[in-house]
Amino acid sequence: MYSKLVIKCVGIISLFFLSPHATQAVNLLNNPGFEDGIKNWEVSPSTATASASEEKKHTGNYGVILTKKSSSSWAYINQRVSIETDKYYLLSGWGFLNDEFITNLKLRFYWLDVAGTKISQDPVEQELVSRTSDFQLIQTESKLSPSGAQFADIQAYVFLKTANPSAPAVFDDLVFEQLAPTPTNTPTPQPSDTPTSTATPVPASTATIVPTVLPSKTPTVRPPTNTPMATTQVDNELSSGTAVLGLGSPEEASSISLTNKGIPTKNLIIALLLVGLGLAILAGVLVWQKRLSQHSSPIETNN
Repeated sequence: MYSKLVIKCVGIISLFFLSPHATQAVNLLNNPGFEDGIKNWEVSPSTATASASEEKKHTGNYGVILTKKSSSSWAYINQRVSIETDKYYLLSGWGFLNDEFITNLKLRFYWLDVAGTKISQDPVEQELVSRTSDFQLIQTESKLSPSGAQFADIQAYVFLKTANPSAPAVFDDLVFEQLAPTPTNTPTPQPSDTPTSTATPVPASTATIVPTVLPSKTPTVRPPTNTPMATTQVDNELSSGTAVLGLGSPEEASSISLTNKGIPTKNLIIALLLVGLGLAILAGVLVWQKRLSQHSSPIETNN
């Protein structure tokens, strides 16, 4: 229980310190909220004007109005700050855009080398496109400073289609910060409440080939069809004298040839049955007499 609690605490602490915004961001800009007017800021070109405004502000006491009073075209304020190589940086701030003659309002920055020369002509920038009566947040994507970069030139930029618009652009609360460490959101693994079971490898079983015994085909015995024999066929067999009747024991089997063609079939069968019955009675009498003689012989001997 205590080990799980310790692991969770370590995870929360790690997230706190490793998050890009975990530590208090340090704003590298001087006078970012223009509470000191336009101190630490430069204005370009010479026809542009920048002034602190108590009427238009996001927070604090002042914001800065950026406009051109005598001509159209672009205008910006900028500030140069020192940076470190191979670090991530982010620019953000608040802008007010509510005039149809202001066609472009954005925050941007360039990487500069040690001599103050632009390393690339493509700035890191974010434009404000919608017009509203409220301040809107402007934030660039975080960018890694290239090798050889020593400075960043921070700019708040506008483009005017006409001089001195009725609702000039306003900037306030600008922030240029270094993100430490690099913004990589690495999820912290959470401890599992259920212990992970390790599967035990099971040896592969060798298949045993068992011969399949096929059932033998037992011929189906069909019952004899009780098809009555034609009378003419029986008469022919009896008339030809081929009927054979087995009488007595197997050793005393005999056959009787029927040669009298004039005896009717029915009478012949009855005669045969009677003969058989008589023989059976005779055999029974003989057996009875034999047993009787066996029982009477000892008595005579004793007398």
